[in-house]
Amino acid sequence: MWCNNMRILSIFAVIVLHQASAFSLYENTSLEWWVVDFYNSFARWCVPVFIMLSGYLLLHKEEGFYVFYRKRLSRILIPLIFWSFFYLLWNFTIHYFKWGGDIGFYQMIKALLTGRPYYHMWFLYMIPFIYITTPYLRILTKNLNKKEYLFLVVIFFLFSASDYIYKMIYLQMSFAKTSSIFHVFIYYIGYFLLGGYINKFNVKMPLLHSVLGFVFFAVITMILHCYNGQYSYANLSLNVILCSIFVFFMVMYTDKIVLSTYNVFFANVSFGVILPFLTEAISRIRSCVEYAALA
Repeated sequence: MWCNNMRILSIFAVIVLHQASAFSLYENTSLEWWVVDFYNSFARWCVPVFIMLSGYLLLHKEEGFYVFYRKRLSRILIPLIFWSFFYLLWNFTIHYFKWGGDIGFYQMIKALLTGRPYYHMWFLYMIPFIYITTPYLRILTKNLNKKEYLFLVVIFFLFSASDYIYKMIYLQMSFAKTSSIFHVFIYYIGYFLLGGYINKFNVKMPLLHSVLGFVFFAVITMILHCYNGQYSYANLSLNVILCSIFVFFMVMYTDKIVLSTYNVFFANVSFGVILPFLTEAISRIRSCVEYAALA
Protein backbone atom coordinates (compact mmCIF):
# COMPACT_ATOMS: atom_id res chain seq x y z
CA MET A 1 0.00 0.00 0.00
CA TRP A 2 2.75 2.48 0.84
CA CYS A 3 4.27 1.96 -2.63
CA ASN A 4 1.03 3.21 -4.20
CA ASN A 5 1.02 6.14 -1.78
CA MET A 6 4.61 6.90 -2.80
CA ARG A 7 3.63 7.07 -6.47
CA ILE A 8 0.60 9.29 -5.82
CA LEU A 9 2.52 11.67 -3.54
CA SER A 10 5.36 11.85 -6.06
CA ILE A 11 2.97 12.73 -8.88
CA PHE A 12 1.42 15.44 -6.71
CA ALA A 13 4.90 16.77 -5.90
CA VAL A 14 5.84 16.77 -9.62
CA ILE A 15 2.78 18.90 -10.39
CA VAL A 16 3.54 21.28 -7.50
CA LEU A 17 7.16 21.51 -8.60
CA HIS A 18 6.37 22.42 -12.20
CA GLN A 19 3.79 25.00 -11.24
CA ALA A 20 6.05 26.61 -8.64
CA SER A 21 9.01 26.70 -11.03
CA ALA A 22 7.01 28.87 -13.43
CA PHE A 23 7.07 31.70 -10.86
CA SER A 24 10.80 31.54 -10.13
CA LEU A 25 11.47 34.90 -11.83
CA TYR A 26 10.19 36.90 -8.86
CA GLU A 27 12.74 39.01 -7.01
CA ASN A 28 14.09 36.97 -4.11
CA THR A 29 13.28 39.79 -1.71
CA SER A 30 9.54 39.50 -2.30
CA LEU A 31 7.03 37.44 -0.34
CA GLU A 32 5.91 35.76 -3.57
CA TRP A 33 9.45 34.52 -4.22
CA TRP A 34 9.69 32.97 -0.76
CA VAL A 35 6.33 31.24 -1.21
CA VAL A 36 7.50 29.81 -4.55
CA ASP A 37 10.83 28.81 -3.00
CA PHE A 38 8.95 27.01 -0.21
CA TYR A 39 6.88 24.91 -2.63
CA ASN A 40 9.90 24.24 -4.83
CA SER A 41 12.09 23.14 -1.95
CA PHE A 42 9.50 20.89 -0.31
CA ALA A 43 8.74 19.07 -3.59
CA ARG A 44 12.25 18.49 -4.94
CA TRP A 45 12.29 14.87 -3.78
CA CYS A 46 9.67 13.71 -6.32
CA VAL A 47 11.89 12.34 -9.12
CA PRO A 48 14.57 10.77 -6.87
CA VAL A 49 11.88 8.98 -4.86
CA PHE A 50 10.34 7.60 -8.06
CA ILE A 51 13.70 6.10 -8.99
CA MET A 52 14.33 4.76 -5.49
CA LEU A 53 10.93 3.08 -5.53
CA SER A 54 11.77 1.41 -8.86
CA GLY A 55 14.98 0.05 -7.37
CA TYR A 56 13.12 -1.10 -4.26
CA LEU A 57 10.59 -3.05 -6.33
CA LEU A 58 12.79 -4.35 -9.17
CA LEU A 59 16.38 -4.92 -8.12
CA HIS A 60 15.85 -8.07 -6.08
CA LYS A 61 12.90 -9.57 -7.88
CA GLU A 62 13.42 -13.07 -9.25
CA GLU A 63 12.61 -13.19 -12.96
CA GLY A 64 14.44 -13.98 -16.17
CA PHE A 65 15.94 -11.47 -18.58
CA TYR A 66 13.29 -11.98 -21.26
CA VAL A 67 10.37 -11.75 -18.83
CA PHE A 68 11.77 -8.60 -17.26
CA TYR A 69 12.39 -6.81 -20.56
CA ARG A 70 9.04 -7.83 -22.02
CA LYS A 71 7.10 -6.58 -18.98
CA ARG A 72 9.01 -3.37 -18.30
CA LEU A 73 9.97 -2.12 -21.74
CA SER A 74 6.55 -2.80 -23.22
CA ARG A 75 5.07 -0.76 -20.42
CA ILE A 76 7.37 2.21 -20.95
CA LEU A 77 7.94 2.26 -24.73
CA ILE A 78 4.30 2.79 -25.72
CA PRO A 79 3.84 5.92 -23.53
CA LEU A 80 7.30 7.13 -24.56
CA ILE A 81 6.59 6.91 -28.29
CA PHE A 82 3.09 8.34 -27.97
CA TRP A 83 4.03 11.35 -25.85
CA SER A 84 7.15 12.07 -27.90
CA PHE A 85 5.12 12.43 -31.10
CA PHE A 86 2.37 14.26 -29.22
CA TYR A 87 4.71 16.95 -27.87
CA LEU A 88 6.72 17.24 -31.08
CA LEU A 89 3.44 17.98 -32.82
CA TRP A 90 2.47 20.29 -29.95
CA ASN A 91 5.70 22.28 -30.31
CA PHE A 92 5.33 22.45 -34.08
CA THR A 93 1.77 23.76 -33.75
CA ILE A 94 2.72 26.35 -31.09
CA HIS A 95 5.64 27.65 -33.18
CA TYR A 96 3.59 27.78 -36.36
CA PHE A 97 0.54 29.62 -34.99
CA LYS A 98 2.21 31.72 -32.29
CA TRP A 99 5.44 32.81 -33.98
CA GLY A 100 4.69 32.12 -37.63
CA GLY A 101 7.54 29.64 -38.03
CA ASP A 102 8.10 25.95 -37.63
CA ILE A 103 10.52 23.56 -35.97
CA GLY A 104 13.14 22.15 -38.31
CA PHE A 105 14.09 18.50 -38.64
CA TYR A 106 17.39 19.15 -36.84
CA GLN A 107 15.64 20.64 -33.82
CA MET A 108 13.32 17.64 -33.63
CA ILE A 109 16.20 15.17 -33.71
CA LYS A 110 18.06 17.21 -31.09
CA ALA A 111 14.98 17.19 -28.87
CA LEU A 112 14.76 13.40 -29.12
CA LEU A 113 18.48 12.82 -28.49
CA THR A 114 18.43 15.01 -25.38
CA GLY A 115 15.23 13.33 -24.19
CA ARG A 116 13.32 16.58 -24.29
CA PRO A 117 10.59 16.68 -26.93
CA TYR A 118 9.12 18.73 -24.13
CA TYR A 119 10.98 19.97 -21.06
CA HIS A 120 9.39 17.58 -18.56
CA MET A 121 9.79 14.38 -20.62
CA TRP A 122 13.44 13.70 -19.82
CA PHE A 123 12.41 11.23 -17.10
CA LEU A 124 10.57 9.02 -19.60
CA TYR A 125 13.74 8.86 -21.70
CA MET A 126 16.00 8.17 -18.72
CA ILE A 127 14.11 5.32 -17.04
CA PRO A 128 14.25 2.80 -19.97
CA PHE A 129 18.05 2.85 -19.81
CA ILE A 130 17.92 2.06 -16.10
CA TYR A 131 15.56 -0.82 -16.92
CA ILE A 132 18.01 -2.11 -19.54
CA THR A 133 20.79 -2.29 -16.94
CA THR A 134 18.60 -3.74 -14.15
CA PRO A 135 19.22 -7.47 -14.81
CA TYR A 136 22.97 -6.82 -14.74
CA LEU A 137 22.69 -4.72 -11.58
CA ARG A 138 20.84 -7.66 -10.04
CA ILE A 139 23.81 -9.90 -10.78
CA LEU A 140 26.22 -7.28 -9.45
CA THR A 141 24.40 -6.80 -6.14
CA LYS A 142 23.11 -10.32 -5.53
CA ASN A 143 25.97 -11.53 -3.35
CA LEU A 144 27.02 -8.22 -1.79
CA ASN A 145 26.84 -7.95 1.98
CA LYS A 146 25.37 -4.88 3.65
CA LYS A 147 28.63 -2.91 3.88
CA GLU A 148 29.68 -3.73 0.31
CA TYR A 149 26.27 -2.77 -1.05
CA LEU A 150 26.22 0.52 0.86
CA PHE A 151 29.73 1.33 -0.36
CA LEU A 152 28.58 0.78 -3.96
CA VAL A 153 25.62 3.15 -3.43
CA VAL A 154 27.86 5.83 -1.93
CA ILE A 155 30.37 5.51 -4.79
CA PHE A 156 27.66 6.05 -7.43
CA PHE A 157 26.28 9.06 -5.56
CA LEU A 158 29.76 10.50 -5.09
CA PHE A 159 30.70 10.23 -8.76
CA SER A 160 27.37 11.56 -10.01
CA ALA A 161 27.14 14.47 -7.58
CA SER A 162 30.79 15.46 -8.17
CA ASP A 163 30.42 15.44 -11.95
CA TYR A 164 27.25 17.49 -11.64
CA ILE A 165 29.07 20.11 -9.56
CA TYR A 166 31.90 20.19 -12.12
CA LYS A 167 29.53 20.84 -15.01
CA MET A 168 27.46 23.47 -13.24
CA ILE A 169 30.19 25.42 -11.49
CA TYR A 170 33.38 24.91 -13.48
CA LEU A 171 31.91 24.64 -16.98
CA GLN A 172 28.99 26.92 -16.04
CA MET A 173 26.64 24.76 -18.08
CA SER A 174 23.25 23.39 -17.12
CA PHE A 175 22.73 19.67 -16.73
CA ALA A 176 20.25 19.59 -19.63
CA LYS A 177 22.77 21.14 -22.07
CA THR A 178 25.48 18.57 -21.29
CA SER A 179 23.37 15.42 -21.21
CA SER A 180 21.98 13.02 -23.79
CA ILE A 181 19.57 10.13 -23.47
CA PHE A 182 22.50 7.70 -23.74
CA HIS A 183 24.24 8.58 -20.49
CA VAL A 184 22.00 10.70 -18.27
CA PHE A 185 20.63 7.54 -16.59
CA ILE A 186 24.07 6.81 -15.12
CA TYR A 187 23.70 9.79 -12.81
CA TYR A 188 20.61 8.23 -11.23
CA ILE A 189 21.91 4.69 -10.68
CA GLY A 190 22.76 5.66 -7.09
CA TYR A 191 19.10 6.32 -6.30
CA PHE A 192 18.10 3.06 -7.99
CA LEU A 193 20.66 1.04 -6.05
CA LEU A 194 19.68 2.73 -2.80
CA GLY A 195 16.09 1.58 -3.23
CA GLY A 196 17.33 -1.97 -3.76
CA TYR A 197 19.59 -1.69 -0.71
CA ILE A 198 16.69 -0.61 1.51
CA ASN A 199 14.62 -3.57 0.31
CA LYS A 200 17.32 -6.26 0.48
CA PHE A 201 18.41 -5.43 4.01
CA ASN A 202 15.01 -4.23 5.26
CA VAL A 203 16.46 -0.88 6.30
CA LYS A 204 14.20 1.26 8.48
CA MET A 205 14.34 4.71 10.04
CA PRO A 206 12.26 5.99 12.98
CA LEU A 207 9.31 8.05 11.76
CA LEU A 208 10.24 11.10 13.82
CA HIS A 209 13.78 11.08 12.44
CA SER A 210 12.56 10.83 8.84
CA VAL A 211 10.04 13.67 9.29
CA LEU A 212 12.56 15.95 10.99
CA GLY A 213 15.21 15.09 8.39
CA PHE A 214 12.85 15.88 5.52
CA VAL A 215 11.81 19.24 7.00
CA PHE A 216 15.40 20.14 7.88
CA PHE A 217 16.83 19.52 4.41
CA ALA A 218 13.84 21.10 2.67
CA VAL A 219 14.45 24.26 4.69
CA ILE A 220 18.18 24.03 3.91
CA THR A 221 17.25 23.85 0.21
CA MET A 222 15.16 27.02 0.59
CA ILE A 223 18.00 28.90 2.22
CA LEU A 224 20.71 27.65 -0.14
CA HIS A 225 18.69 28.69 -3.16
CA CYS A 226 19.13 32.32 -2.13
CA TYR A 227 22.89 32.02 -2.50
CA ASN A 228 23.78 29.37 -5.08
CA GLY A 229 20.98 29.57 -7.63
CA GLN A 230 19.85 26.36 -9.29
CA TYR A 231 22.35 23.95 -7.72
CA SER A 232 20.34 23.56 -4.52
CA TYR A 233 17.32 22.50 -6.61
CA ALA A 234 19.27 19.83 -8.53
CA ASN A 235 18.30 16.18 -8.13
CA LEU A 236 21.95 15.39 -7.42
CA SER A 237 22.68 18.17 -4.95
CA LEU A 238 23.59 16.88 -1.48
CA ASN A 239 20.56 18.54 0.14
CA VAL A 240 18.08 16.98 -2.34
CA ILE A 241 19.71 13.55 -2.05
CA LEU A 242 19.35 13.57 1.72
CA CYS A 243 15.86 15.10 1.63
CA SER A 244 14.72 12.37 -0.78
CA ILE A 245 16.08 9.61 1.45
CA PHE A 246 14.18 10.94 4.46
CA VAL A 247 10.96 11.25 2.42
CA PHE A 248 11.29 7.64 1.26
CA PHE A 249 11.58 6.33 4.81
CA MET A 250 8.77 8.62 5.94
CA VAL A 251 6.27 7.39 3.33
CA MET A 252 7.07 3.77 4.19
CA TYR A 253 5.06 4.36 7.38
CA THR A 254 1.87 5.03 5.38
CA ASP A 255 1.25 1.33 4.74
CA LYS A 256 -2.18 1.43 6.39
CA ILE A 257 -3.20 4.78 4.91
CA VAL A 258 -5.31 4.94 1.76
CA LEU A 259 -4.86 8.30 0.06
CA SER A 260 -7.70 7.69 -2.38
CA THR A 261 -10.40 5.13 -3.09
CA TYR A 262 -8.76 4.95 -6.52
CA ASN A 263 -5.33 4.42 -5.00
CA VAL A 264 -4.29 1.49 -7.19
CA PHE A 265 -5.70 3.03 -10.37
CA PHE A 266 -3.86 6.34 -9.95
CA ALA A 267 -0.66 4.52 -9.03
CA ASN A 268 -0.85 2.35 -12.16
CA VAL A 269 -1.53 5.18 -14.62
CA SER A 270 0.74 7.74 -12.96
CA PHE A 271 3.76 7.02 -15.14
CA GLY A 272 2.20 6.73 -18.59
CA VAL A 273 -0.67 9.21 -18.36
CA ILE A 274 -0.57 11.65 -15.44
CA LEU A 275 3.15 12.43 -15.40
CA PRO A 276 3.52 13.39 -19.09
CA PHE A 277 0.20 15.19 -19.55
CA LEU A 278 -1.25 16.63 -16.36
CA THR A 279 1.76 18.79 -15.50
CA GLU A 280 1.54 20.56 -18.84
CA ALA A 281 -2.26 20.76 -18.82
CA ILE A 282 -2.25 22.50 -15.44
CA SER A 283 0.48 24.86 -16.67
CA ARG A 284 -1.71 25.90 -19.60
CA ILE A 285 -4.75 26.41 -17.38
CA ARG A 286 -2.66 28.50 -15.01
CA SER A 287 -1.35 30.62 -17.89
CA CYS A 288 -4.90 31.29 -19.10
CA VAL A 289 -5.97 32.35 -15.61
CA GLU A 290 -2.96 34.68 -15.30
CA TYR A 291 -3.66 36.20 -18.71
CA ALA A 292 -7.32 36.76 -17.83
CA ALA A 293 -6.34 38.39 -14.52
CA LEU A 294 -3.95 40.78 -16.26
CA ALA A 295 -6.30 41.64 -19.13
